[in-house]
Amino acid sequence: MHRLLEVNQAETMQRLESTHFKYVRDHTHKVQQLIERRQETEKYLVQNFIKDSDTISFRKDTEPYHMLMDR
Repeated sequence: MHRLLEVNQAETMQRLESTHFKYVRDHTHKVQQLIERRQETEKYLVQNFIKDSDTISFRKDTEPYHMLMDR
């Protein structure tokens, strides 16, 4: 009986370790994907900010802008 319990415990531990390894592997992969998506989003936001600021600066140099500001 004691031997049967030891075998059962060993099998249970192997299953738990296997499940834990799969969970950690999948979780790590998902975290890496989220990090990459965040970096892409930050890059996109910075690019758009720079683009928009260039557009605003360009508009300030136009005659219609100066006419509006002189009112």
